[in-house]
Formats: sequence, structure tokens, C-alpha cells
Amino acid sequence: MESGKASKNYECGRQRIRNGRIVGGVNTYPGEYPWVVSIRLNGRHFCGGVLLNNKWILTAAHCVAGYIPRNFLVRLGAFDVRYPLEGTTVDIAVNKIVVHQNYSRPRPFANDIALLRLEQSVEYSDHIVAICLPPTGDPLNANFYEGFRGTVTGWGWLRDENNNSDKAEHATILQKVTLPIVSNEICTQWYHYKGKTIVVSSRQFCAGFEDGGKDACRGDSGGPMLMKNSTTNTYSVIGIVSAGIGCALPQLPGLYTRVNAYTDWITDRIARN
Repeated sequence: MESGKASKNYECGRQRIRNGRIVGGVNTYPGEYPWVVSIRLNGRHFCGGVLLNNKWILTAAHCVAGYIPRNFLVRLGAFDVRYPLEGTTVDIAVNKIVVHQNYSRPRPFANDIALLRLEQSVEYSDHIVAICLPPTGDPLNANFYEGFRGTVTGWGWLRDENNNSDKAEHATILQKVTLPIVSNEICTQWYHYKGKTIVVSSRQFCAGFEDGGKDACRGDSGGPMLMKNSTTNTYSVIGIVSAGIGCALPQLPGLYTRVNAYTDWITDRIARN
């Protein structure tokens, strides 16, 4: 897979148009994140994903494990997930699912990463561009991104369904929110304070505010956390929305698969298939 360019004219991670659920987020504008895709099941948005090249989608294993390829359709170039737009939106079937070999449902948080191969190559446009992969990172460096902020995008819930005062609401317009990345030690401590037994591994990271208020939510799973390189002005996918306890709750940040711990796996599986 060519990592530096999406094609001759469409560089990976570079927006062509300038201007999950994401609880506490704001609407994007059409074409702002042209690598974000909607993975659809039975005609409806099911999970998020991100375009790696003209045939492969990166997503979370828990979104696709146990399914067969024909269950899914990938919508690219989407903005309002309800309505495909002529000339910008493309729906393509899936013909192969590659789930990480060490992912298993009894331990749904570990190695929560998968690839989908599209049935046909997609043509790039101002609304469809591949994302850049980050450089390979040390899998044992648990706090690789500590202190940075990342942007999460998705069509998931706008409110947690368990919130007694608000009825759950599903986003139709692609949402975005920027979140601080929390050290794995602090994240694990916060989980334990709340009575949760999750231990964040070196291949994962957490992002969210201690007081809550903003987060990815159900329906955002599999979608990307993005980081912008201020020198090249391009985006890379640094995380995959993996798990959360509720949405945007205090001291319960979202859990993400750390992509730079899997770049070798990604490139190897694409090359094999």
C-alpha cells in the first residue's frame, strides 16, 4: 500500500474542501473529512470506518466480527448519512473481512481492529480521499500520545440512551469533537474509581475530559480519531473508536485502539489480500 499518496492528485490526509456519536460535538461541513465512511448494515448506519486506499477500510473488529462480507455496504463521501448525494456519495459492497487474529469476543477490547476490502476500487474526489497511516510506534510505549488532542468524527448517538433527562438521539450529519488524550495510568485509575476493572494496554489509549461532557458514543464505533500534522497540513488516523462506558460521563473516557501499534499488521494484511 502506498502510504504517502492517495493517488497522483489526491494526497492522503489532505482536505480538498476548506471551510459517532459524538456527544458534545458540532456538525462538520461537506467534504471536511473525506476519508470517513459509514459502514451500513441492513440499509442503516452501523459503525464508522476510515478509507486507507482505494480498496480498503479500517474499522473496529467488534463492528464486523461474526458477520459475512455481504452483510455490509460502505458509504463513502457521506455527509448527511440519511441521503446519498448524486456526484459525491458512493455505496460499495464488501467482499472480504479481515479481523485481527488475536481478537476474540470474550475480551472485546483487545486487538479491536479489522479491515474491509471493497468489492471495487473507489475513485477519489473532493469528497473521497484516503487517510494517512501514522508512522509505526513502539507497541510498548503506552503513553505515546499523552498530552495531545485528537479529533473524533462519526454519526453515532448525540445523547446517551441511559441519560434519564434526554432521549437518545442519533446524528444524521457527520459530527466532530476534539478530545484530550489521557495517560493510560490515569485512565485506568479513573475506571477503577468508578468500579470498572478495565486495564488500558499499551496498544490502546483513552481520550476524554475528566468532567465528561464530550465523547464518542454508540454508532461511532470503528470510526477514526484523527491528528493533524501542522507541518504537512495533513491528517493521520491515530486511533479507532473501540469502547466506552456510557457516553461523556465523568472519569469514564473513551477507549481507542492505537493504530501506530498495528501499522505493520495493516500493511501486511493488505499486501496479502
